[in-house]
Amino acid sequence: DNTMQKGPKAENHLAAIRRGEEGVTNPTDRIEVTGNRFRNTGDHPTAFVWNDTNTPVILHDNQLAGDVVPLHGAGEVR
Repeated sequence: DNTMQKGPKAENHLAAIRRGEEGVTNPTDRIEVTGNRFRNTGDHPTAFVWNDTNTPVILHDNQLAGDVVPLHGAGEVR
């Protein structure tokens, strides 16, 4: 139940949430991202979740607005 936004002055426009960029020390069998709101008002496409792990991410009941790719990497959008 979070509200997030990336604007045109954001330094990192690649992703709102990034998992595994610096490695994973406590792996899990899945990652769930549920019930959030994300709006991209920037000039670049942005991944809502960028998954750099082999652990599948499950997205459901998220509201995305603007130029947003729901998921980059392993997982599914429900």
